[in-house]
Amino acid sequence: LESLLSLTAPGAVILVLGPSTPMHSRMFTHGIGVLSGSLVTDIESVMRLVAQGANFRQIHRHGVSLVNMVRPDIAAKFN
Repeated sequence: LESLLSLTAPGAVILVLGPSTPMHSRMFTHGIGVLSGSLVTDIESVMRLVAQGANFRQIHRHGVSLVNMVRPDIAAKFN
């Protein structure tokens, strides 16, 4: 990720997107502006479905929410 971030234009808003995105505010210290990923809301259901070989689309319907985190300075521009 570090090598990719070095290729971004100055002032660009960087978005990391995908179900395995690390949803942690520490990512903002690396220049990331927006995180879009998944949050498991029903661990038991998700674990059962994973054990059964379900794909993400099937798991998403039963215990996963799609979420976004926006770095505070970027969020302030839209308020």
